Amino acid sequence: MPKLPCVKKQIAEKKEEILLLLQQYSFTHPIVIAKSQELDRLIYLFMHQNSSLSSCTNMNKRMT
Repeated sequence: MPKLPCVKKQIAEKKEEILLLLQQYSFTHPIVIAKSQELDRLIYLFMHQNSSLSSCTNMNKRMT
C-alpha cells in the first residue's frame, strides 16, 4: 500500500491531468470521467490510509 505523502502527490498530479483535459474536453467526456474515477480511487485510498493511521494513533493513546 502506498504511503500517504506518495498518495497525496498522486492526487495532486491527477487533478492537474484533469484540469489539462478540461481545456480540450467537457466534464462529461469519457476520458475526463475515467480520470475523475482514478482520482476518486486515490482519494478513497488516502482517506482509508488516513483513517487507519488515526485509529492506530488513538489505540496507542488509550493503551498508555
